Amino acid sequence: HRGITHSVLGVLIEAAFLAGIILLGEHWLTKARRTPYSRLYLLSLAGLSSHLLLDYTNSYGIPPFLPMSAGWFAGDLVFIIDPWIWAMLLAGLCLGQRPRNAQRSLAALGLYLLMMLAFRSLALNALKQELALWKPPATEWILSPSPAGPLRWRAAVLAGDNLYWSGPIRAALDRGMKFQVPPREQWKSRPQRLKDPAVLAASRLPEARAFLRFARLPYALIRSNGVTLLDGRYIEGAESGWASLDLTRPHQ
Repeated sequence: HRGITHSVLGVLIEAAFLAGIILLGEHWLTKARRTPYSRLYLLSLAGLSSHLLLDYTNSYGIPPFLPMSAGWFAGDLVFIIDPWIWAMLLAGLCLGQRPRNAQRSLAALGLYLLMMLAFRSLALNALKQELALWKPPATEWILSPSPAGPLRWRAAVLAGDNLYWSGPIRAALDRGMKFQVPPREQWKSRPQRLKDPAVLAASRLPEARAFLRFARLPYALIRSNGVTLLDGRYIEGAESGWASLDLTRPHQ
């Protein structure tokens, strides 16, 4: 999911097809061509681009520059499936017969994203204050919200050759919305092990290269029958999960 269809080039092509389908549907239903294709294309492009933008705001991200570049970009602003965003968009869809209702829905969505941006900024400041005390220093981190919880965030951090997961970073309502980061001794940890010879050998496989391009803060487990790669963004130190890839000896 979210391959070339979620790139700038993909959206430009998809908008052309979508506008053509709408134009054919209009002609079939009305036996006449009433709407200019250019207008339908711009409307299709606006709708598909908004989808791309919303997908960028979460921690899954998008590869916007395929096929020229396979890099992924993510805003880490909302959860992958945010029920509040779905509720606001569905409300606008159901009540959109009146333009003002649709405008209110979009305005509410914009305010929600601005609120999440403000909360993330506060949580990130608290996280950076905690990481400033770490030795070895943190070199990379991800901060993402919990489902439907703008006051609860989680962090994954790379420091040295180890990954760490914070647990809930909560806003203290009685302290002026100051976010509280758990002390380091309460964080989960696991060695990254990406430089191990067995992991380096497995990483040369095509499926492993594709996984590592997508993963953020990946780590590896070395098993008796092969290697497992895991995405530390979603799997907090466990040995399996949906964001993992098993590379067993029959595939090597």
